[in-house]
This record gives sequence, C-alpha cells and structure tokens, in this order.
Amino acid sequence: MNISNQPDDSDRGSTGVLATLRNLSGGKAQLIFDDVQSISTLDALHWSQDNLFTIKEFDLSRLEKMDFTKEELVEIAENILIRLSVLGKTGIKPKGYNAT
Repeated sequence: MNISNQPDDSDRGSTGVLATLRNLSGGKAQLIFDDVQSISTLDALHWSQDNLFTIKEFDLSRLEKMDFTKEELVEIAENILIRLSVLGKTGIKPKGYNAT
C-alpha cells in the first residue's frame, strides 16, 4: 500500500518502536530499537523514549549494500511486529534479540 501521497490523519496508537542507526568505529553500525510512548493523544507527532528494546550490531558495509540473508531480515521484521503487538495489547516488555 502506497500512502506517500495521502495526507497524514494523525491517527496513531499510543506506543511504538523507534529504529535508529548508530555508526561505530571499526566499520560497524548498530541498529537500535527503542520503545516509544506518545506524549499526548492529541499530538501524534511527538513521542518520548520509554525503554531500550534491543541493539543489533552489523558491519557497516553490509548495511550499505543491504547484504542480509532472508533469515536476518525476517528476524528484524518479526521483532518489530511482535514488539508492537505486545506493547499495544498488554504493555508487557519482552526481551528482543540481543536485548540489553
């Protein structure tokens, strides 16, 4: 579904997962997932970090080339979807892969 041309209706859940990429020395990078919480139900664009969910380290060259196996990509996607499902239903904070 392509929604890039549709206006944002600002309708969101109150919890989510934020993915960020941190470049490290030595040609490494970290994919970091944080739980986030909506600051206000009236403002869908502002969130606060709630909890570090997980960190996965990769060689930066693999990220630049998107050189991942299907299994690695599935693992990332599954963790995001499971986390969103659990946060939305129960508020329980399960451990992800390489959770710290």
